[in-house]
Amino acid sequence: MERKTLLTHCIDAPGLISKITNICYKHQLNIIHNNE
Repeated sequence: MERKTLLTHCIDAPGLISKITNICYKHQLNIIHNNE
């Protein structure tokens, strides 16, 4: 399995994590670790 890192930097907003994880889900990506 190939691993890649998605690094985001943005202003905090309500629902931000949900939006990012929904995009990952739609592209069939697995989130192994989340650090805020």
